[in-house]
Amino acid sequence: MSPTDSNAMKAALEYASRGWYVIPLHSNEGSNCTCGNSKCKSAGKHPRINDWRKDATTETSIIKAWWTRWPSANIGIVTGRDSGMVVVDVDGDEGDAAFRRLCAEQNFMPETLTATTGRGRHHYFAHPGVEVPNSARTVADGVDVRGDGGYIVAPLRGIGAALPTHGWQKTSLCSRPRTGSSGARATGK
Repeated sequence: MSPTDSNAMKAALEYASRGWYVIPLHSNEGSNCTCGNSKCKSAGKHPRINDWRKDATTETSIIKAWWTRWPSANIGIVTGRDSGMVVVDVDGDEGDAAFRRLCAEQNFMPETLTATTGRGRHHYFAHPGVEVPNSARTVADGVDVRGDGGYIVAPLRGIGAALPTHGWQKTSLCSRPRTGSSGARATGK
């Protein structure tokens, strides 16, 4: 197992220890997705397990088995009530401007855990206790919501004790975040 793969397993276990349900996702090998479909539209972003909604887990033994079987797997964190979170996925300058404008209009400027993604950031919020549907570009262009029944691709390094760290930071939505590199259901089988 390479150091990167070991970090992915450690990160998946750390996320699970926070009560966040995880799933293994396909990864990229060169320019190809490990699913084997040369025309894959979600390369490195879709689940390696068929029934991920049911099989998402926080169980250490299952997570270790998954990352032993697929050491290069990306990490998916299931969003929604079970993991206790809603994630706002903000992509690009357009999404960043739209999200900041929406937050200012609603006087909503909390400090939040933020992970850097390939195209922007994921802002993590506590689940409000009522159903939050997933949406893509319905809130604003470049702003997606991952709530109940969704998942996000998480950084391959855990949050750790000190922020900022690789891919993770705390961000006040009224200020521009620092740039960095990419950051509860039934038990699985």
